[in-house]
Amino acid sequence: MSKQQLAAILEMSAQNPIPANATPAAMRAWVEDVAGHLPVAENIQIERVNCGPCDGDLILPAGGDSSRLIIFYHGGGFLFGSSRTHRVIASNLARAAVSAVLVPDYRLAPENQSPAAHDDAFAVYQWALKQGYASGKVALSADSAGGNLALATAVRAKEAGLPQPGALTLASPWLDLAGEGASHQGTPDDPVVSTELLELFMLSYHRRWGSQVTQGDTVLCGLQQPAAYSCACGDSGNAARRFGHGR
Repeated sequence: MSKQQLAAILEMSAQNPIPANATPAAMRAWVEDVAGHLPVAENIQIERVNCGPCDGDLILPAGGDSSRLIIFYHGGGFLFGSSRTHRVIASNLARAAVSAVLVPDYRLAPENQSPAAHDDAFAVYQWALKQGYASGKVALSADSAGGNLALATAVRAKEAGLPQPGALTLASPWLDLAGEGASHQGTPDDPVVSTELLELFMLSYHRRWGSQVTQGDTVLCGLQQPAAYSCACGDSGNAARRFGHGR
């Protein structure tokens, strides 16, 4: 994210702040409203589809290869976010990749706690394989908490004996749910995601937290390296090193 983009987001948030004492429903409505003012990519087709355990947006750009599929798991701390809030990202991803992009609306916390979102994420990948998509032409992409879901899905596919996705592309993946890494300890004043907000996310999805972590925190252990792997920002430093990339 550039400084200009961050400044624009912060200005928009300041003009339309989160309601005081907001309920999960109110927070979701606020995010949906902010995202609704952002333009999506041009020359794309958006179809609402059922993708196994949930519905989602299937986005195909003009001239895109429908045999290739990117499953994009949206972020939002497991608490909010949807195919609608991430339509700008997903539509531009489809345009740039010239590929179909599926954004599933997996179950959210606190109504649906761990491992509901992880179960849905894995089931969506299974659905894609059953639809006939070749695993080598399926990529898992995500941001923030969605990155946890994407990596956990790859591990569960390996453990279940399923073919693994051809690529993982994660933006600021939230992998260190215990908050012990340098990216958490060294950034107490993040302008977008505060320490308090992270704690809310964790407790909403996994109330019996303590020192426990979800499957997504250990997804890199024993995972066969995919054909392509990209990880940017957030907890990605440790992730890349554990995958054998970086320094």
